[in-house]
Amino acid sequence: MSDYYENEIEALPVAEPPELLRYSSISALLKLFNVPLTPQDANKILVQKGILLELYRPSLKHQKETRCFRVLSKKGLKFGRNIPNPVHPAETQVHYWVNTFDELVNILFEE
Repeated sequence: MSDYYENEIEALPVAEPPELLRYSSISALLKLFNVPLTPQDANKILVQKGILLELYRPSLKHQKETRCFRVLSKKGLKFGRNIPNPVHPAETQVHYWVNTFDELVNILFEE
């Protein structure tokens, strides 16, 4: 795992306020909030805005290849959490808080 990953991603606090406990995937929340973007397009924008980071890990199937995955940056942790991927522990899945998603939508459409 790269030093960049270890330095940029912080563990979540042990106790979280109850209003932050509802979270979901970006695809589910884009639908729920009627946002006219695909998850792929939203993720590209969030990487450009510094909310998401793209990291790489070795491929499980092909020794000489790497796989890209995304994690929330320190800036992005306001909007969600990085959940360990059960298939590959060195990778995370990003889930977003429902109660801050409208703010994230505004960021998606800022110039």
